[in-house]
Amino acid sequence: MVHPRNDDFAMLTRVPQRALGQPIVDLLLDHEIKAWIQSDDCGGVDPALNFVNGTHVMVPRAKLARSQELLAEFQAAAPLMPGDDGFE
Repeated sequence: MVHPRNDDFAMLTRVPQRALGQPIVDLLLDHEIKAWIQSDDCGGVDPALNFVNGTHVMVPRAKLARSQELLAEFQAAAPLMPGDDGFE
């Protein structure tokens, strides 16, 4: 397996916990954009570890603009957290 370089990817958004990032990843995958969650929470085993760095939704840098558009549409239609104006 060829491992991609770190600069091939970009952080789309940061969410407070894995459960809030997964719907975003699912949306992007539905639009054929490879996305994943990067987190320090030991794969969800210890969510308290997210406190320092949060949970990042990562996408290929070449798909970042389209991913941002999809995220904006998704947030406008169904905010993940009540009163949320968007993520970082």
